[in-house]
Amino acid sequence: MSVRHHVRDMFILTLLAVTVGSAWAEVCPFNEVAKPTLAQFDQQVFLTPAEKQQAQAEHAPWGAARLCDRLLEHREYLVCYDAQTWVARWVSSKLTAADVTDRPRLNAFRTDPRLSDQESAHCDDYRGSNYDRGHAVPRSDMNRSPVVQANTFFLSKMAPQTPILYLQQQQDYQQKQQQHQKRWSW
Repeated sequence: MSVRHHVRDMFILTLLAVTVGSAWAEVCPFNEVAKPTLAQFDQQVFLTPAEKQQAQAEHAPWGAARLCDRLLEHREYLVCYDAQTWVARWVSSKLTAADVTDRPRLNAFRTDPRLSDQESAHCDDYRGSNYDRGHAVPRSDMNRSPVVQANTFFLSKMAPQTPILYLQQQQDYQQKQQQHQKRWSW
């Protein structure tokens, strides 16, 4: 084999690794959703251009999506992702009554298959750090289906947070939600 063919073959392998290799998510330990099921759910985040446009129109009707360098569209929300810091800069969602339902929490932490290995936080990044993986879009607000809930566990929409911060936020959120329900319930 000539050097030229060898270089060409190496280039093709590298290109394949970069473009195809990111299509498989790293699944974190201690998840409660089976890996084959998560692999099926992961396929649903690959939206068509029309679906991406619809998500932007619904969740950022004021045009904020244009201000993001790396927008990760979901049907249920948007994530403006910073690949250098591995966290979301902002998230946007239109909360509907269908989203706010009771559903048991099933952990499904994993990398986002749309991001390369270099762009993504990894499961081990949180191990031993004394930080929890904080949901930028609350998991409890995305319970309309098992797929939607599981897809809120992508590391692309997590932010490091201290456990005490989470507990305080959760208590405040629940109190405000209860006050809202009492005030506006019929």
